[in-house]
Amino acid sequence: MNASPTATTANRSLEGEYAGFMTRAIAFILDLLIIELTVFAITGVVMMIIGFFASLYNTLPWASEGRFEPVTLWTAGLITTISLFIMIWLYPALFWMINGQTIGKRIMGLRVVRMDGSEMTFWRGLIRVFGYWVSAVALFLGFIWVLFSNQRRGWHDRLAGTCVIYSWDARGSAVMAARLESIRPKRTEKKQAANSDRGQAPAQRRP
Repeated sequence: MNASPTATTANRSLEGEYAGFMTRAIAFILDLLIIELTVFAITGVVMMIIGFFASLYNTLPWASEGRFEPVTLWTAGLITTISLFIMIWLYPALFWMINGQTIGKRIMGLRVVRMDGSEMTFWRGLIRVFGYWVSAVALFLGFIWVLFSNQRRGWHDRLAGTCVIYSWDARGSAVMAARLESIRPKRTEKKQAANSDRGQAPAQRRP
C-alpha cells in the first residue's frame, strides 16, 4: 500500500534543507537576548567589584566623599561598550567557526554552512556579522530577502557565501498532515460537482 503524498511530506526529514524565515528570526532573537544578558552580567560584576573597593576607600580617614562616583560611571559605560562590541562581533563569529551554530541557532536546530562546502572560518564569520549591519541599515530589507530567495539567503548570507540549514531531524506534523488529507477529498468532490453542473447547464437550455 502506497503512502499518501501528505503523509510522505510529514515523514520527510528536513535535515539539510534550507531554514525558513521564522525559525531563523526566533534564533536571532534568542541570540540577541543572550548578548544582552551577558553584557548586563559582565557590567554588573565589574560594578560590584568597583563598588566594593570604593566602599573600602571611603572608610579611610583621608578619603573624600563621592570621589569615586565619576570613575564608577565612566567605567560602567566603558565596560558596557567593550562587552557589547565583543559580544556582537566575536560571539557569533567564534561559534560559527567552531560548529556553525550560535546558542540561539543550536536551540532552533539550525547551522550556518558555506555554499562551497568548505569549513566556516572566523574571518568569514566576521564578514557575515558585517552583513547583518548591511541588511539592517537598508530598512531590514536584507533580512526580508530570505522570504523571496529560493535558498533562503539574506544579504548577509550572500556577502559571506553562506546559507542556513536545519541541523536536526525535523519533520512535518503528522496531525496537520492527517487534517490536510481529510480536507483534500472534500475539495476534490466539490470541484467535480461544480464541473458536472457546468457540463449539464447547456443541455438544460435546449428545447
